[in-house]
Amino acid sequence: MGTAYNPLHTPYPLFLLGFGVITVYIPGIIGASISTGWLFLLIVIPILFLYCDEIQFKFGFAFICYAVVSLTWTKILNIAWFHLSQLIVLACIFCIGQNIKDLKPIFKSLATGLGVSACLAIAQKFGFNEVYTLNKATAGLFINPNIFSEISAIILVSLIVLKLWWWIPVTIPGLLLVQSRSAYLALTVGLFIGVWRYNRYLAMSVVILVWLFGSYFYWGKFSLCS
Repeated sequence: MGTAYNPLHTPYPLFLLGFGVITVYIPGIIGASISTGWLFLLIVIPILFLYCDEIQFKFGFAFICYAVVSLTWTKILNIAWFHLSQLIVLACIFCIGQNIKDLKPIFKSLATGLGVSACLAIAQKFGFNEVYTLNKATAGLFINPNIFSEISAIILVSLIVLKLWWWIPVTIPGLLLVQSRSAYLALTVGLFIGVWRYNRYLAMSVVILVWLFGSYFYWGKFSLCS
């Protein structure tokens, strides 16, 4: 008897998952500042969750139960339902991650999808405004430029950890063109933790380098009101 097919153990479904969630673009369906990647996840993730062989989520499940109960005293139910669905999707993703044998196909697909936004962001910087973004900002397919920059930082750290060096250039436009402070902070912390186990001095050097880099862009622009 052959082994049952499991999409979590093969690279192509995982590649399509990563590429899909980062390129799905339907402005106005969920909200002007929220990527419709969430809508894609709400459809696809529960299906992949059914293929999980191992589920370790005791404390998380207790929190999800509390979040469901909290709907009884929530006044704005439409927003509450959406955030609850996000928590459930993230819980399912956590369990799916436990069952994936190789993370590289996921991050290769995320990098490929991010590359689409990176090319589009460069075009937006030069006046291409055919794709809707908040205030015509440089955001690729993410509508919100901060989301574009933050995702670029997260994927950059992941590519470095997984040693997928050739994919790194697609993360640069989101960091240079948007210059999100939260993205630089995430990049600093992520690189520090990732590099610390190999070389402590190099980890400290990375922190200083990113700090100087961010300071260069924000010199004279920083405001406590922002």
